[in-house]
Amino acid sequence: YGRVNSLLVARNDRLVVEEYFNGWTAGAAHTLQSVTKSIASLAAGLAIDRGALRLTDPVTTWFSDYQPIAAFDANKQMLTVRDLLTMRTGLDWTEQQYAGSPLERINNCSCDWIRFMLDWRMREPPGARFEYVSGGVILLGAVVGRATGAGVDLWLDANLFAPLGVQGARWERGLPDGLPHTGG
Repeated sequence: YGRVNSLLVARNDRLVVEEYFNGWTAGAAHTLQSVTKSIASLAAGLAIDRGALRLTDPVTTWFSDYQPIAAFDANKQMLTVRDLLTMRTGLDWTEQQYAGSPLERINNCSCDWIRFMLDWRMREPPGARFEYVSGGVILLGAVVGRATGAGVDLWLDANLFAPLGVQGARWERGLPDGLPHTGG
């Protein structure tokens, strides 16, 4: 089955099997890759629940310090938190890994991920169709950080991880401000 590191089986609300392989332990930090997108959506949900953020908030209004935004048009102006959460951004994006692809460019840039995503061109109006966009979830993390005033990582530590007893979360970070990579 490839690189299986652990197996946990719960039955009737009880853990019945817990095994680790290849040197892994219960306490070892493990990369979550795109599962992190679900953690980012939990961060947004908590911010919405606590009144710091709304699904209808236009994304660009959280980034007045990034004006002017390249390729700013009516579509980009309509982009909302809901569009980021549902991956219906309208961005001209592909997750295919090829030289020069949007995903390859954001993953390999030593740049400001917020600026990268805000300036990225639109293909169509937000909400038109689903398109898996890791960069949109990075931007969602930035919105949550701005809305809560805590940074998405600190917000998650205080409002999700600590109550669950999760410790030692580590993040890949962007430049120049250390924005957590909530896309993977």
